[in-house]
Amino acid sequence: CDPSSSGVGLIHPLIPRAPQHSQIIGPDAEGEGMNFLIDGVSDGVPSGTIYKIEFVWMEDKRRISWLPSVPDEELAILGRDVVRRYSLAGTWLRPGELLDMVVDEDGVYRAQFVMGARRQEEFYIVADRSRRHLLYPATRSGDRVLGPDDDRGGRSWLVRGQVHQVAEVELRVANGITSVTVKSPSMGERIYTS
Repeated sequence: CDPSSSGVGLIHPLIPRAPQHSQIIGPDAEGEGMNFLIDGVSDGVPSGTIYKIEFVWMEDKRRISWLPSVPDEELAILGRDVVRRYSLAGTWLRPGELLDMVVDEDGVYRAQFVMGARRQEEFYIVADRSRRHLLYPATRSGDRVLGPDDDRGGRSWLVRGQVHQVAEVELRVANGITSVTVKSPSMGERIYTS
């Protein structure tokens, strides 16, 4: 179904962020914000894991289920050729404003920002300009990268430095591993991985 067609014809669960085996209804126009959530963190799988999704629609019942795929399993993978856009959301920007990251030939996304008068800035990463696809640290100290999801809960990476110093953020997403590198003259280089 085409979600851009004003919601007509959506097949969806009864609740937002529904687990598999939840009741499925539709097609109808009531599915706005009602979606399924594949939670790789709960499943204990690394970022980038490919899931095999099965949707069954029979006359008397509808069912959806998913499992992480088995390595080397032949699957028709949807979205593998999608090119993502990544942006920074940070304290040096106005609320709602994003700073797009630039991708280089090696597939590394980069962005820079200038330290403000507080001598510290906070940021998180937004995938495809969607507040439902955020990358952020697992804890305030920024140890592990989590996401993309909408469970950020206010967590951001913290960068400290002198006023007017330039800080650089690099994002690498490859082979199921997400890494964020933060570089600044005051902090040096810090690398966080999923």
